[in-house]
Amino acid sequence: MLVRDSLGYLAPKGDRQFSKEAYLHRVKSFELLRKEGTPFAFFVAQNKEKAEKLVKNLDEFAAEVYSTESRIFRVSGDYVEVDASQHLRVYEMALGINQTFIDILNGFVNHNRGQEQFEERLVTLLEAEEYYYRSLAHYALAND
Repeated sequence: MLVRDSLGYLAPKGDRQFSKEAYLHRVKSFELLRKEGTPFAFFVAQNKEKAEKLVKNLDEFAAEVYSTESRIFRVSGDYVEVDASQHLRVYEMALGINQTFIDILNGFVNHNRGQEQFEERLVTLLEAEEYYYRSLAHYALAND
């Protein structure tokens, strides 16, 4: 969701201002996502070869979007400025990473469906998440 939420900075255009506080919370959340002991770290440990490209893409995304060196998003005073000329780069990274996460989660569902502890409401949640993600991506792209 953190990767998906970065698309919200791209749409709509105009004089919209983005909260520095919300951005910094996303920066911290992105750091925590990849820490040792998290479900993501467990997934990477279990799928080293398959996860290698995803980890590389997330590192690149973090450097270009959620770091102090980011040229795309810059904290300025109490707000975050977004460089409109860099939108395509965010789309390229975010859409690919998010689709990879969707594929991983769908694989998890397919593997675990039918298990006693599996809850079908997870499927409903993932379907709603994907619908929201695709709607946001379409809205951002259509209005860019």
